Amino acid sequence: MALQKDPYKTAAFCYLIYGIFYLSVAFSELTPARKTTFWGIVPWWSFYILGLIFVIFLPWLILKRKPLLCLILAIGPGTKALYLLYQQEKNFHLHKIEWYNLSFALLAMVTSLMLFYASFYTAANGGNLTPKKPRASGLLPMP
Repeated sequence: MALQKDPYKTAAFCYLIYGIFYLSVAFSELTPARKTTFWGIVPWWSFYILGLIFVIFLPWLILKRKPLLCLILAIGPGTKALYLLYQQEKNFHLHKIEWYNLSFALLAMVTSLMLFYASFYTAANGGNLTPKKPRASGLLPMP
């Protein structure tokens, strides 16, 4: 499968799924109380447009194979996963398990790890997507 061979395709696919999940939950929790301006000037719908642009544009950028970009993007889902697990820990003492938080934290962790892996996979291989083949130095007969 192409996703298994190319870490950038895997990272882009994970980020796309993460973004779609994030936006679908944001749209499902949209209530009239949330339809207010932010800082008095930014309309509420601008965050949804920005999120949609991120869902479309960032996986495309990940496919451009920029290790530093993948490393920077790994911070967002990783931070989200830590925050959701922290929220779940507070609810755990109340004997209340929120499956949404746990599933979203798992998705965010996998996305962050795939981005992190893609950024260091190419750096370890000198920028190549395929591992370097060992040279047969010393094994060939001298002419």
